[in-house]
Amino acid sequence: MKQPFFKGTRPVDQLMLIIEFLILVFIVWEFGWKVKDWYQDKQRKRQREDEMTKKLSHLAPEKAEALRHLVLEGKQPPGDIAASLQAKLHPIVGRDFVGWFIDVEYRDYMQRWAKEKASSSR
Repeated sequence: MKQPFFKGTRPVDQLMLIIEFLILVFIVWEFGWKVKDWYQDKQRKRQREDEMTKKLSHLAPEKAEALRHLVLEGKQPPGDIAASLQAKLHPIVGRDFVGWFIDVEYRDYMQRWAKEKASSSR
């Protein structure tokens, strides 16, 4: 014979079980949302890095070398090359009152790229 789930419990205990279940559902939902956001951020980062790879692959050797020195050593590129780099790689390369710089958002990728360039040129 089937017995009801809440048989023999007080109404306040039944209410507490329902509230605890709803809290658990909310926690699981929030975790799923965070996983979805993490996955979307990872996809956006991968797309952005693919776009940067395409842009960097079209650079002339002297411009790529100047960019590599800027990323690894902080050596400022000559004016004409730096202006050309900024035009082609606008969000990556910027200029402030001190000189040329690599944007913080792209710095890790650019350091990996520059190290690969340095090891492949040896």
